[in-house]
This record gives sequence, C-alpha cells and structure tokens, in this order.
Amino acid sequence: MRVVRAIPILSLALAGALGAAPVLAAEPSADADAESEKPKLVVVADARDTTTENAHLRAVVYEAARSAGYEAAGTLDVEEAAGRANAMKAGVITSEPRELEELRRALGVAVLVRVSKTDAGLRLAVVEKRGTRQKDLSGGNAVDDDAVSAAALDLLPAVYHREGPKPVAANPAVVGRIGPSTTPAEAPLSTREAWEARGGLRPQYGALLLASGTVLRHVPFSSRGRAGEADAQGVGGGVGVRVGFVYLPVPDPKLGVGSFVAVRFGLGLDTNVLYARFPRGYDSGGAVSYTSRALWVSGAPGYLGFAIASGKFLSDTIWHGVLIGFGYAPAAQFQMDLHETTGKFRVNPAGAEASVDITKLEAGEGASAEPQIRIAVSGLVPLDDDRPGMVTLGIGAIWY
Repeated sequence: MRVVRAIPILSLALAGALGAAPVLAAEPSADADAESEKPKLVVVADARDTTTENAHLRAVVYEAARSAGYEAAGTLDVEEAAGRANAMKAGVITSEPRELEELRRALGVAVLVRVSKTDAGLRLAVVEKRGTRQKDLSGGNAVDDDAVSAAALDLLPAVYHREGPKPVAANPAVVGRIGPSTTPAEAPLSTREAWEARGGLRPQYGALLLASGTVLRHVPFSSRGRAGEADAQGVGGGVGVRVGFVYLPVPDPKLGVGSFVAVRFGLGLDTNVLYARFPRGYDSGGAVSYTSRALWVSGAPGYLGFAIASGKFLSDTIWHGVLIGFGYAPAAQFQMDLHETTGKFRVNPAGAEASVDITKLEAGEGASAEPQIRIAVSGLVPLDDDRPGMVTLGIGAIWY
C-alpha cells in the first residue's frame, strides 16, 4: 500500500524534471480512512514562468490546505474537466469566478483554488459552493511562499479550519519536499479589514459630457416703435468636472447583505455653449419673430446628498451594483451673450440632482480608486427673470 500511495509524488517529481505541465500536486497522508473524511481540494496554478515553478507554487498551497484539514484530489484530470465545463480560454484555464464554479462542480470537489498572474503579482481565488473569495498579492515573481501560504489559509472556508502546525514553505530545489521558512509571513487582512480599508471616506473625481437646455423668461425687445417681451429657449452642450468626497460603508460580505447607503458631497465646474432663439421684433403679421444667438454658460454647481447602493458580492473581495443618488445642487453661473458680448453673474440656490453610478468595487492588497460610470440629471428652478431655469444631462466616469 505504501508503494501505491507514493505514485502521485513520484509522478509529480518526474513531470517537473521532464518539463511536463502537471495540474495537481498531492501527497496522501498516512491514514487513508481519516483522509477519506476530509473535503477534497484541487489547486490550479500557472502564475510562474516555468512548469517547475508552478509545481512548486501548487505544493505550497497544497501544504497550507492540508494543515487546514483538506485532502488533495491528486488523480483528477483538471484540463479535461475544464474542457467539458467550458472553462478553457485560449488553452489556459479561466480565472473568472462563475466559470471556476462550473469547473469545481465538474471536478466534484469541495474547493478549487486558482492561482493566476496579475500585473502586480499573484491572485488567489478560493471557489466553494457558497461563492468565491479572492486575494491579490503584490510583488510580481518575488511573492514569497509564506505570503502565498498565509493568503490560502485566510481564504479557505472557516468551517474546515483545524488546529495544526503552521505550514512551512516548499524547498525550491525539490518539488513537493518541505523545507524551513526563513521569512515570517505578514498577517493578511481579514475580509472585514479589507473592506474597511477600501470603503470609508474617500475622494471622488471625474469628468462628464453635458447636454443642456434653458429658458430665459421675459426677454425685452422693441420693433416698429413697439416694446415687447417674450421667452428665449436654448439648447447645447459642453463638459464638466467633479471633485468631492464619498463615504462608503460597505458591509461585511459574510453578513449576506449587499446594500448600503453612501453619503456624497462636492463641487463641479461646467461650461456649456447653447444656441438660443431670442425674440427680435414683430413681423408684418404682428407675431413675434426670432433670431438665433449663441450663449456661453459657465457654472460651479455644488452637491450634498446620499446614494442608495443596491448590488451583491461576486466574491468576498468584489462588490458589483448601482448607486442611486439624490442631492441638493445649487449653482453659481456666469452667462454671456456671445453676439452682444454682455454677461451676467447669478447664484441659483434652487437646484437638485439625481444620478445612477454603475459601480464595481474591489478590496484587498493594493486596492485603489476605480472608474465608475455615472449618468446624472440636474436642474435649476427658474426663480425670476435674472435666474432662469436650466436642465443638464451628464454622462461620464467618476473615480472613487
């Protein structure tokens, strides 16, 4: 029986020496009956440059998983299962959480661990029936074994954690053999700590393309010895920038709640060019005739409001949804008639804004502000002839 149980280890070492690309690395324990009661786990790793380094990386994760109470499912053909589950992309096993869940079910294991390469370093994804948890490790190829091992232990479902010796790093000279660790592992952030670092009070900034319309009431004119007044309407567009702060109280994913209420405040700077129909006089029939003139309207809107976040956690470190915002939005404006080169400055306190942000937030090592798509509609109520109404539709990107 000892000879039979040693076959997976010998196969792994031989595959590394011959340059093969083994997908799994497993080492059965001495007690077969006890092992059979443990949840099965598979590791897929291609984050390193060579097959030997990837086999070493899998060995590190497997050793951490064994210390947490898992059994390596070392006889499964992962690539064949990935083909059946449509989890192969350009010859490489996918890193998408939904497709990894399909692969886990196809393999029939309790947990699938995917170690993939990112621009900054490594990404560990632990996939089980309750969802996917991910963690990014920065440092490129210099990410040490202790950090990988600690991240794997942090991500594995708590129900399977058992007391046991601290996992040690694999010896890079011999795949599958465990050697002493020389660098202590840095304690990874918990999920709650990661979201507290990603959320809270954060700066927000961005830019919008604007489409605007306005109505100027009681514009005076004179014609044929008669004085009169009529309304002028204008439409046009421009650009705007936004700066401010947002408070994001993102809940703990373990609570099973994906909604929260955010608070936002800030300032903007908009500039629009509108083409307006101004009254110029009476025609021969006594009706008011109009002419087209260009208006330049530059404004500084303020904003104070809240946003209802509705969405869900795609994994313990990724939240996706929408932020539906409402707020008070007064504005200071300068308007210039480009035909007559005359201008007016005004402040209109009667303003409001509604917006929708299509949002994706990621927590974890190195998490930073990410672009979100914003669609916003703002309006100023016409208070009097000197403070006309204005409606603006904006679409763009906001970082927070």
